[in-house]
Amino acid sequence: MKKILLITLTALVGQAANAQKSNIKAAEVAYFAKDYEKGVKAITEAMANEQTKADPKTYYLASLLFSSLNDDANNAAKAYYRTETNHLFTVIKLKADYEKDNVNILLMNCANSYFNAAQEAFFNEKNYQAAINHFDTVEMINKCGDGKRFVGNLAFDTVVALGKRLKVYGYNSLGKTAENMALIKEVAANPIVTNPDMYLFLLDAYEQQKDEANFMKTLADAKLKYADNKAIANRELNYYIKSGKQDELVKKLEDVVSKDPNNAELLFTLGITYENLSKNGKDKLGKPMVDPVLVGKAEASYLKAIQANGNQADYQYNLGALYYNNAVEINKQMNAIAGSSAAEIKKYEGLKKQRDDMFNKGLPYLAKAAEVVSSKDASTQSADDKSTLQSAYQAQVQIYNALGNKAKAEEYKKKISEIR
Repeated sequence: MKKILLITLTALVGQAANAQKSNIKAAEVAYFAKDYEKGVKAITEAMANEQTKADPKTYYLASLLFSSLNDDANNAAKAYYRTETNHLFTVIKLKADYEKDNVNILLMNCANSYFNAAQEAFFNEKNYQAAINHFDTVEMINKCGDGKRFVGNLAFDTVVALGKRLKVYGYNSLGKTAENMALIKEVAANPIVTNPDMYLFLLDAYEQQKDEANFMKTLADAKLKYADNKAIANRELNYYIKSGKQDELVKKLEDVVSKDPNNAELLFTLGITYENLSKNGKDKLGKPMVDPVLVGKAEASYLKAIQANGNQADYQYNLGALYYNNAVEINKQMNAIAGSSAAEIKKYEGLKKQRDDMFNKGLPYLAKAAEVVSSKDASTQSADDKSTLQSAYQAQVQIYNALGNKAKAEEYKKKISEIR
């Protein structure tokens, strides 16, 4: 924040000094001569003198001297604005209306200095507690005296509001979000500085506290205020994913995907959700079965995800695994045929063709998943990468065995043994 210029200054030298106020006189002379170090020495003695230590003029002059010292870039590390602030507080304590306009300007300059120090601590030093402490002082300056000195000062109100928002970020960085809910709510409700992060912080805290009622209320408020914010939309999706509310998740996902149809990650998540729901299907007799309609929707979503981003191993693997799992279900139907009549053999052969077709559909995607992972340097492959690679190879071993290609099956068995 820029320093506010002191636009008026009552002349201090026009007052006759008596013997008891010789140090104040000396400090005045030094101030106007810009000999601030000499002025500080004189005013320090005045603050120790019984006859002048209770005079608001003593501390006002001290604040002017330290303000001038603070303006010198060579003194930046000494942070004279801190001492200046204390002297201004003393002026107000001794006589609230003493040089009030000038004192207010000096206080705002000090607040700006604390604000700048807070930003330095937060962004450059990553010292979040120090930043919070500096912001606390900005607020204390804003409310000093009777708390009404800066009422209606929109510029100062904005500085305070920005400080409170950065305090929220500081508490979040320190893992103290839940302990500062009142502050977060205050910032979230302030139109000057509110942003989606404030609502995300509240949602995190309510989730940690297992307070579903407030979580859902805050989520509704966030969606109303930031309807197009992807982070908030994803937060809602994650809630339904974690809570296992698959039916509601599908509706939310379909709505989000309709607004962002090329978002590969959303399409992939929608595919997973369709696939999970497909396993809850039942036939006409009420027996468990895989729902073919939902399988088809899962397939379509995976294909769109791959079209949007074909270099994601998970997308490729999940589609290959979907075909593989469908083939396994068909294989179960084949194994259930116990007789050897012409009709049963025909049925068996028909199912075998369906199974083999499904296995063959899955092979290219499983191979691509393995290729994507293998293209990474082994040292950079994550545990998930290696798990995907091994699962892709194992599925190919099973497929090639089922298709009667023993040589290919052995090839992929060897690949599994080479994973490190």
